[in-house]
Amino acid sequence: MAKTLFDKIWDRHVISDLGNGFVLMHIDRLLLHDMSGGKALYFGDPVKHTYSTGKQVAGTVSLAPLTLPSGAGLKPRIAFWLWLATEETAGQDVLSVSVAADGQSKVVWTSDQLPLPGSTKKDPKSEPVWQEVSFDASAWAGKTVTVSLKFDSIDAKLNAFEGAYVDDLGVDTGCCADVADCDDGNACTTDTCGG
Repeated sequence: MAKTLFDKIWDRHVISDLGNGFVLMHIDRLLLHDMSGGKALYFGDPVKHTYSTGKQVAGTVSLAPLTLPSGAGLKPRIAFWLWLATEETAGQDVLSVSVAADGQSKVVWTSDQLPLPGSTKKDPKSEPVWQEVSFDASAWAGKTVTVSLKFDSIDAKLNAFEGAYVDDLGVDTGCCADVADCDDGNACTTDTCGG
């Protein structure tokens, strides 16, 4: 059977098979905007540093399914770092995060929830900055979920901005007194102490 375009792209980006359905992937070669070294997920043209093509653009990336921890005192939270340079009109050039479980998908966060890029004072002259985004995932505790990020310009206008960078996407359980207590054995979760 012929491979789909998705399969071909996937095969070119897998670095290592980690077993149990998990793989280590090389997603982006642009190193300029990342929080922890290595690579950051980027939506845009890495050569031109823009997502403007003269057409509406959109893309989605989904993580491998993972089971969110459950139990007494656990409060799963999905978090990531975001650097966003987009049109500042609500409903345009939107990054969204959805969680899918039990055959249903729900958008749980969008970039429209942020103040204007790089500012808490809504100063349109500010430069974008890295900011942490997080949301409660307790509704899916104990369930196997797929987390997806989608960027959609919505239209072909005012798209000559750099785009979106996402780094350190993971799950924090808020379960521990020490980092060593939080190791859940899953390479796809961020094992850190947090609330």
